[in-house]
Amino acid sequence: MSRGVRHFLFDILEHIRRCEHLMAGKSVDDLEGDFATRMAVERAIEIISEASRHIADADKATEPDQPWRNIADIGNRLRHAYHLTAVEQIHFVATEGLAALKPAVERLYQKHKRPEDPWPDAASDAFRK
Repeated sequence: MSRGVRHFLFDILEHIRRCEHLMAGKSVDDLEGDFATRMAVERAIEIISEASRHIADADKATEPDQPWRNIADIGNRLRHAYHLTAVEQIHFVATEGLAALKPAVERLYQKHKRPEDPWPDAASDAFRK
């Protein structure tokens, strides 16, 4: 099955939601002391990064305040320079960075979604059918 941009936008929104849940009330120290949560958050950020690469430049241009290059690059950093990535950076991206990205991706998803598509807070299994 070929995936359209709406699928990638949905993936971004779903993983932002998961980060919001995982990071609720967590400080940098909390994240540093919770290996499982840190790994889950880093993986969600990688998925967001990869999915962002499938958004057309024309769509990105409608949301010029987003650091699209940085969003794409963070995945490479987590994969290839993981040893240089500080927990403070992960915490910032997972809280402030994703909070800033979410409304832009919601607008893009609204533009591309089909009437039968769920909104991103629906279970992902419903979308994949």
